[in-house]
Amino acid sequence: MTLDVRRLRVLRELARHGTIAAAARALHLTPPAVSQQLAALEREAGARLLDRNGRHVALTEAAHTLVAHTETILGQLEAAAADLAAMEGRYGGTLRIGAFPTAAATLVATGLRQLLTLVPAVRVQVDELEPEQSLARLRAGDLDLAVAHEYDLVPRRADPALHRVELRTEALHLALPPSHPLAAGTDLDLAELADERWIAPPDGLTCLDELQRLCAGAGFEPVLGSHAYTHPSVFALVAAGLGVALVPELALPSNLAGATIRPLHNPGARRRVFAAVRKGTARRPSIARALSALQAAGATTP
Repeated sequence: MTLDVRRLRVLRELARHGTIAAAARALHLTPPAVSQQLAALEREAGARLLDRNGRHVALTEAAHTLVAHTETILGQLEAAAADLAAMEGRYGGTLRIGAFPTAAATLVATGLRQLLTLVPAVRVQVDELEPEQSLARLRAGDLDLAVAHEYDLVPRRADPALHRVELRTEALHLALPPSHPLAAGTDLDLAELADERWIAPPDGLTCLDELQRLCAGAGFEPVLGSHAYTHPSVFALVAAGLGVALVPELALPSNLAGATIRPLHNPGARRRVFAAVRKGTARRPSIARALSALQAAGATTP
């Protein structure tokens, strides 16, 4: 029996995403192409891998067994390529990095400056991407490294295909208009802001999920007045008196635009920033150096 690694990857994505359409999006394929690959894999395996019920499919026990082996197989192939590159000291090619905006402007910029000083032969390409995008593209092979985050109250599901390196844990703060009655205080409790209007990120981002869960823990539902994607916009709207906002530490070195910052001490008010690579690739010289540089930047960035 000979199994095509590319088809095993398709089965793995179906197991993770649950539907052929979602697996197709992750792999940049059409749903019919995914179905064809899965049918071919069934023939290669000599076993039924899918239970089909109309448009719905479910993995059989044989498929789940194959997926478990697939993670090992893909990791070993990545490790083999990394070991060969390490033996030859190869830094060639482009190191593709995806990072969320505040990390791209701070940790990544600082870390890459160090990396390129030590290893000028490395070519680096950085794309600003939210964690949901960068981690999916990393898993699909479109990126080599992702810098992402998770919150205490909004953790990310562990991914057996990825290796994670912690960069920093940071506190969350409150941004208030300078004229706000609590602006001159010290540490604030979230319950004191139950009647405020909040400036928050758009729907679908974990930053908004964290705000909503923190407020629920403090006994209220936040009233969302305005939505802003970038932190400079958030600070400007706060300074103009349109509301208050929850902001992470990495955003604070940027232009506060007149907003007042106060520490927040509530359970769950922390964010963890991490780098992720596909399992087996961390020994590639360029990736190993990049991870080391990012860890140093995470330890020294204010």
